[in-house]
Amino acid sequence: MAKQKSIRAAKRKSRKMSPEEKIARDFEKQPRQITDEEIDAIETMFGHNQPFGPWRRTALATLAQSGARLIEICEDRKSAETFAYARKGISNYAENLRVLAGLMEKADARLLIAVCAHPEAIEISREVDARWAKGPSDAEKKRTAELNAFIEDLRNVDPAQQPQVNDLLMLVAARLDAGDILEACRARGLGLEETIAELRKPRLVPGSPLNTEN
Repeated sequence: MAKQKSIRAAKRKSRKMSPEEKIARDFEKQPRQITDEEIDAIETMFGHNQPFGPWRRTALATLAQSGARLIEICEDRKSAETFAYARKGISNYAENLRVLAGLMEKADARLLIAVCAHPEAIEISREVDARWAKGPSDAEKKRTAELNAFIEDLRNVDPAQQPQVNDLLMLVAARLDAGDILEACRARGLGLEETIAELRKPRLVPGSPLNTEN
């Protein structure tokens, strides 16, 4: 990896950089945008059993009522107090959603820059656009299902292991056969670090108990 970076740097120095190459160069200097602790906090806020669930359901329920009906309900002081309190929670939820949307847009932009640094970026984008239009493949559906199941098993993971969980998510996103690997790891009861080690392998080794082809 270090050698590849030095080669890219040498090529850039040998000629004038294009605007795109300058963006890529500047991007290489950009540090991580959020900490592992912040990732954990965001997942807790918006993940399974999220604290905002009741506010979201309340908001949707009120949207299913007419204005006249809501005013009628609020004629009762106790109901009006309940609605006023719910509004605080819903407003806080909306603000956090805006923050999350901003983070997702930032992640989108950073990934775009990273992909565009690849010499075959245009071809890759066309292939992905065509694949996206077809919808998720069976392998992608399985990958998502197995990842959700694995994360459910890790729900009470030690906060100190959050960096490893983040590594796991990145590895799963990077390989289409992750569903098969996660399924095999879960079947064998492998832990977080052992599963990460399996996902780091370039391919399933012939003779491995994780190789479903054997």
